[in-house]
Amino acid sequence: MIAGVPPVAPVALASDEWQGQSSSSSGVTIHRGSGRGRGYGYGYGYGDQRFVLVTGDSDNVTMSGDEEDVQHALSLRKTIPGDFIWFSRDEKSYIIRDKATIDQVKALFAPEEELGKKQEALGKQQEALGEKQSALGRRQSEVHVDTADFPAILAKIDDVKAHIQKLSSGATQEELGDLQSEVGDIQSMLGDLQGKAGDRQGELGEEQGKLGEEQGRLGEEQGRLGEQQAEIAKKADRELVDLFTKAIASGIAKPE
Repeated sequence: MIAGVPPVAPVALASDEWQGQSSSSSGVTIHRGSGRGRGYGYGYGYGDQRFVLVTGDSDNVTMSGDEEDVQHALSLRKTIPGDFIWFSRDEKSYIIRDKATIDQVKALFAPEEELGKKQEALGKQQEALGEKQSALGRRQSEVHVDTADFPAILAKIDDVKAHIQKLSSGATQEELGDLQSEVGDIQSMLGDLQGKAGDRQGELGEEQGKLGEEQGRLGEEQGRLGEQQAEIAKKADRELVDLFTKAIASGIAKPE
């Protein structure tokens, strides 16, 4: 296993969702694909054990390996009815059809699948929060000042223009001071409008902050679930290798 890459549990997914590219390094396979409008990124490989659990009455599989393993296992459904497990050991391929063994494998990964459902639910919540944050961002960019005060500002500007015209032939220091005062009044009125817009921006900013805190909380929960999945996956993988070893020794696992 690559140092620094946390193990990710084998995941149940639909067979028609296997599209895209895959790459592997030191026993870890990363697959990214898409299907039904959804994207996937999985990390497999707690060792060299590759397997595919095929459920006969659905298009879902639980696996650890790469896309070729999935496609090969699914192709065997033409000749193998019902549930079965395909796995590879020492460059040899085996098939398990024994119901008790298959049930054991399903039970190994049931806790991981349950955690996966919880993570999916959290992901949907994060997505909904993200949409709210985007909507708030648009509202922030569209905040406008109230035009109700514009007539008063325009009237003030007209007063300044008239005052300037009167001073066109010359002005005393006192008259220039009066003009500056009138200009200051206009700046003050504009400042009030900007302040109101800023207050509204601030309110939306507070909402963004609350949504950000909720995103953080959900992210922490995702992290905790991921850690739990990793621990369960390590234990399940050890038991899976032992189970397959016994299945080969007992003849339950048949050479393909």
